Amino acid sequence: MDPKSSNCSFLKLVDVHHPTKVEIPYDFATLLWGEKFPYGDRVKIIVADNLWIVEIVKYGLCPILGDGFVKVVTDNGLQKKMIYLLFNSLGPSTWYLDVFKSCVLDNYFITSIRVDDDFILMANKFWGQFYSSSYKGGSATLYVADRFWNVKMEVLSDKCAFTDGWSKLIRDLALDSRTTFIFTMAGYETFELSVFNHETGTQIYFKKVDVVVLDDPIYRDDGFDLLLASEHKEKVITNESDVDEDLGGDIVGESMRLSSSSDAYPSHIIPLILQLCKLD
Repeated sequence: MDPKSSNCSFLKLVDVHHPTKVEIPYDFATLLWGEKFPYGDRVKIIVADNLWIVEIVKYGLCPILGDGFVKVVTDNGLQKKMIYLLFNSLGPSTWYLDVFKSCVLDNYFITSIRVDDDFILMANKFWGQFYSSSYKGGSATLYVADRFWNVKMEVLSDKCAFTDGWSKLIRDLALDSRTTFIFTMAGYETFELSVFNHETGTQIYFKKVDVVVLDDPIYRDDGFDLLLASEHKEKVITNESDVDEDLGGDIVGESMRLSSSSDAYPSHIIPLILQLCKLD
């Protein structure tokens, strides 16, 4: 986590046998709340354009999401296989939840290093949506915070892998061989990588640089997507927050309808926050 910010994130693969049990990682909890966890308090969880109130309860030595989270799971159909949940804190008591189905959400995909491999695979669903048989391979630029690496993108049968240059990225960042990543497509062969601890799922933060490929064909000609992304990034960089953290009077498990959001998470988060303020 940025020491000047209260924003942090963690990633969880849904357990299909116990989909309503989500343990909050200890390192995430201490970053957000310090050593004293707010058992009995409630957090606002935003999914797309809806909001739920969920209680923080104690389970063993760590907090978990308690009363109210069952409704989040059932309302959003989170009981299925291969669903990842990305929790992004907007403050100690307001979290945004992104749902990755088959490891993909819009222009993002999740992937992990396999032990002994010197390459990493692109999520199959993402490969099919953005590349597939029309892509013959090339060179990708991968950004992690304020550094970048040129890595070969290679077609392997019906899959795509990041190969030559990938091992150097791992060595340079001194990452564990089982690290999990979220790739964000910033251009056809340009990606920003978010890094997550393979044991806890908590995001590992590095000094940040913002990547925008102005002349890339994935963006519409009117530049509106870029403008929204730029506005959001400015909010993040300056650590501004429009969210009132007061939860007084809210009902645990209650779902509230917010105004409709845009298609991609970076551009719609600010309108959601503004709507959330009105609810308080």
